[in-house]
Amino acid sequence: MRRTIFLAVACIALLAAGCGGGGGGGTPAKPLAHNTPSEVLKAALAAAKKSGAAHYILKSVGPTKGELQMVTGDSGIADGRQVIIGAGARWEALVVNGKVFISGDAKGLEHEGFPSSVAVTYANKWISIAPTDSPYKSVIAELALYPALEDLSPTGKLTLTAPTTLDGRRVIGVRGSVRTSKGSTAKGTVILYVSTTSPTVPVAYSATASDQGQTAVETGTFSDWGEVVYFTAPTQSGTFSKISAVS
Repeated sequence: MRRTIFLAVACIALLAAGCGGGGGGGTPAKPLAHNTPSEVLKAALAAAKKSGAAHYILKSVGPTKGELQMVTGDSGIADGRQVIIGAGARWEALVVNGKVFISGDAKGLEHEGFPSSVAVTYANKWISIAPTDSPYKSVIAELALYPALEDLSPTGKLTLTAPTTLDGRRVIGVRGSVRTSKGSTAKGTVILYVSTTSPTVPVAYSATASDQGQTAVETGTFSDWGEVVYFTAPTQSGTFSKISAVS
């Protein structure tokens, strides 16, 4: 099964194969504008990891002309939820205290590797995934916020944007190159906007990457940092191992 938490990672992978406000208080911290780009980025990732939870919205356009995908999600310490809508399909993943569930419409399930007959039968129904099932670890990992933020962070030579205001919050951007897989010829620029007041969490994100004449653009926002993320497990669900055995 192929899944992603943030669409920027998926867009860059695809190319290679060919703003909301943050949560927390506004207590003044040492102005990040006086720090180096690497110090600002380090402070943002440290604050994100310490917060442990956030709400995110990410919109991706391309690389196919007119292609639009939207990811919304909440990532917490034990619970998480992510919904991906795009290309006429819907896909959802849910983690409740270590228990994993997936759901999607027929097209969404087909996109994730289920045979069409199974996709139609289980469309818009919950499917439970046990720790012994092959997708379990990947779903858990992909709903974890901090590793994904590391993947989205700029790399290479870093520079700072001028301080600005996004959604009523003062931020500064760390600009650099997009992260791509080994051997990729894709190139692009990413900016991670970071709150200049404590907690110095990521607030927004934008990236553009191109390869072989194709371009993908993504924007995103992060908010509700540190707020409790809690979901209730579905009362009824199919079992992934049994579905896989008959598909």
